[in-house]
Amino acid sequence: MFHITEIEDKIIEILEKEPSTPEEISRKIGISWNTAQNYLLKLSNEKIVRYIKKGRVNIYFLNIQRGITIDIPSWVKIKSLKEISDEIEDYFDENLSAQDMIEKERRKC
Repeated sequence: MFHITEIEDKIIEILEKEPSTPEEISRKIGISWNTAQNYLLKLSNEKIVRYIKKGRVNIYFLNIQRGITIDIPSWVKIKSLKEISDEIEDYFDENLSAQDMIEKERRKC
């Protein structure tokens, strides 16, 4: 499991407000550019942040906002993978190859 350090938390707080470069982050937190870049690459590897290249500069932004919650309506029934598998089992003919299934679907259209 990934543990967020204090510096990473500060970086995420900055990126929640606006996309930033490693240089901007290093100035705001008071760390070296190299340290900021290393933390940003680590967060990028963990899919917490992403970046785009603008010339020779990487601009980092959050991959997903923290604190976002998705309200699931009360009428939605959460099903296990087993239940879903059982429901779609009748759809698939065990004797059909993948190619046969594709051709069968194409004929429906």
